Amino acid sequence: MGVIVVVLPKLENAKKVKKILLEHGFQTVFACSSASSALQMVGEYSYGLVISGYRMPDMYYLDLVDCLPRNFESILLGSEETVAQVGAGILSLTMPIKAYDLVIITTAHTKVDYQMVAECGVPVFDCKNVTKHIQNRENIEVL
Repeated sequence: MGVIVVVLPKLENAKKVKKILLEHGFQTVFACSSASSALQMVGEYSYGLVISGYRMPDMYYLDLVDCLPRNFESILLGSEETVAQVGAGILSLTMPIKAYDLVIITTAHTKVDYQMVAECGVPVFDCKNVTKHIQNRENIEVL
């Protein structure tokens, strides 16, 4: 299984996001307050996701993304202004986030309406490619 690393300048905020993810069934989640700590955690896993703020004490988001291994995806958490400044092509969520703003599919179930998940989730990370039949894949990233 992959890892989710939450890196925010205030460790207590990263721990809050971690808690939400753990409460929703994700098992391997770490919270840290520096990009160097995040990269150290990432180095121990073959794939995963980094959820990060724009500016950490030791690095900016874009620099962190450049240091991530190929099998890692990233999501920027920031204000509307910050997200707009970073530009298009970056997966991002504006703060404050809600638990249902982030959907990560880690298993396939026959009774789940993945079309509805794809329409409501912003963004959707699909680890099993169960959304392959959905035509509008604009907000879906297959890991």
